[in-house]
Parts: sequence; structure tokens; C-alpha cells
Amino acid sequence: APKPPFITSTLQQDASNKFSWPSKKTMNVAQSLFGAGLITYHRTDSIRVESDKIDSARDKVEAIYGKNFLSSSKKNWKNANAAQDAHEAIRPTYEQVPTNLMQDEKKLLKLITGRFLASQMSDAKIDKTTINIKSDSGKKYVFATSGDVVSFEGFFKAYGGIKAGATLPKVTKGQSLNKKSIENAKNLTKAPGRYTDASLVKKLEKEGVGRPSTYASIIDTLENRGYIKREKKTLCATEIGIMVSDYLSSNFPSIVSTNFTIKMEEALDKIAGGSLEYIPVMKTFYNKINKSIEDAVRLPLPKSFHVDTE
Repeated sequence: APKPPFITSTLQQDASNKFSWPSKKTMNVAQSLFGAGLITYHRTDSIRVESDKIDSARDKVEAIYGKNFLSSSKKNWKNANAAQDAHEAIRPTYEQVPTNLMQDEKKLLKLITGRFLASQMSDAKIDKTTINIKSDSGKKYVFATSGDVVSFEGFFKAYGGIKAGATLPKVTKGQSLNKKSIENAKNLTKAPGRYTDASLVKKLEKEGVGRPSTYASIIDTLENRGYIKREKKTLCATEIGIMVSDYLSSNFPSIVSTNFTIKMEEALDKIAGGSLEYIPVMKTFYNKINKSIEDAVRLPLPKSFHVDTE
């Protein structure tokens, strides 16, 4: 089934996966497209789309790809409870693509347009087949293999990215096969891979840390301060980054926990809504942080550890 139109986090993840772009570059290119009036606001966590724009997208799908690629009913995407609904999802706003766009702008605009059109298209149909091969030897081994066959592209026609699985030979049930060779391969469980821009943004969103406008700046700040570095597509912690993390985790455990950020966001929303008062909330926070600072400054810093006074 197709996915909803882009929000900030999914746009960053897709651009990272497809173009190997860091989040900062994705937001810079999106800012350029928004400034030119070619897309809606690119800092949003809402998948809502205005009804008339959905109708327009459906007309374009039918005109470009044909009626069989159009979803049987209009898809009105609904937001999660935590989403802020001030802005629509990220969608194209142009009638005619300008000819003077830079190459990166064309790539991102094509990605946004494809995702938006795909959100109103029919499901793709993929035949999944598994072949089980039983051994006639004394030991009852069963060998299995699986593969995919795309029988209908559906929304992938506009969005791209479809990958069929292994191509399987034609066989019939009960058919006898001649063994050609057997290889015994040893597979060990691997440790989780390092974060990429895409996987880190996905994690931040899942944990409720930050807002759509802050994902790129969070990664950019860590990189500029030398706490992380890039190795090809992955983000790696530096020695100073590990030391800072250890120091903060030891002395300010409540502040660096994801729960702190979530609760603070909730409190600020309630202050804005009038159900909480500013001074009591900040007083509670100040008393805790002030005590933690007083305790921390009494401890000696690790060797070669220098703290920016700012």
C-alpha cells in the first residue's frame, strides 16, 4: 500500500536513503523550493492535505497513468494525536516546472511530487512464492527459498523504488530435483549498524525528541562541535563526543534522557494552551538543574577534557 505524503522527517529519511544527502542539505534544498513557491512549507509533521488538492492529484494520476493506477477511493490521511496541524503535508504547488532549477532542486522536487501522487494511487501487487525441497536421504532435511514477482506496479509507477526478490524457476508440486551441490555457510548475528541521517531522524521522531524543524539542526550541531563525524553514509561518535556523553549521563541523567525532552515539550504546550503557568514549571526545572550543576562542578573533569564556557 502507498504511504502518505511527506512530512519533514520522512522527507529527510527518503533523501538520505535515495540520494545519500545529510539532513541539512535536504532542508536547504527544500527551503529553496519553498522560497520559489514550488512546495508547501517543508517543516511540518502533519500528513493532512486539503481536499481540493487531493482531487487535483487524483486527476493527474488518472491523466498520466490511467484509471487502473488510481486508488478506488479518495485517501484522506489522518494525523497521529501528537502531530501539530498548522501546516499541510509537503506537496508540490506548481503547475509548470521551471526550467532554471538546479540539479538538486529537480531531484528533490521529483521525489516530493512522486510521493504526493503515489499517496492517491492503487496498491502494488506482488506475488510471493516459497519453494520447499524435501530430502530423500535418511535425514529429513527441508530446504526453502522465497522470491517475489511484481504482477502490478501500482503506486510504484510514480514513486519508484520497487525491488523484486529473487527470481525463482518454474517448478511443480511433487517434482523431483537433482542435487548439484550443497554449501554449509555459517552466519553470525551482527551488531546493529551505525546511525545514518535517515535512521537517526527516524529514531528521534519515534522517541519524541525535537520537532520537524530541529532534526537537521540537532545533527548539524553535533557535527559542528566535533561530537560526531561522518564515515561515508554513517554517523560515528568521536572520542570527545563519547566523553561529553559519559560526563552528561553521569551528572545530568534526568536532563539527557528522552523522557525529559518529551515532558518539557508537553509542559510548554500546556503553558501555551493556558492549562499550566510558566513560573512554576520553570522553577521546578531550575531547582533540579541548579542542584545538578552544583554537584557536578565539585567533581574533577577527566584528563584532556575541556568544556566550552558557553
